[in-house]
Amino acid sequence: MVRCALVWLLVALLVQAVTLNVAEPPAWLARLAWFPTWLHLITIGWLTQLIFAIAWWMLPVIDRQRGRGSDALMGVVAVLLNSGLVLRIACEAPARQQASALAQGGYLGSLLVLIAATVLFAGLIWRRVR
Repeated sequence: MVRCALVWLLVALLVQAVTLNVAEPPAWLARLAWFPTWLHLITIGWLTQLIFAIAWWMLPVIDRQRGRGSDALMGVVAVLLNSGLVLRIACEAPARQQASALAQGGYLGSLLVLIAATVLFAGLIWRRVR
């Protein structure tokens, strides 16, 4: 997950670099349209994923037999988090610019997938928090 977080950080920096080159109106409106997407790349893709990975690694193991918990379920958290972010990237700007049902549905779907990842992570880590 830490490597995925670093990849998302690079993607966010690339998006920011590309949109900074757009300075002339009306092209700067496209830059504004990408700002929330860039913000989600930073906060969800990089920061949240990094926090989840480090918390999974650093929080104390309560029961030596069970260890940290299910690594498979933590993998599901990573897949949900990354797929939710990819869906959000694909649908966020179109959902704001056009009122298409497909873009709106994808945007809502990304939100539900990200919530599912967060709830699953909270369930996995809950017993390890003191």
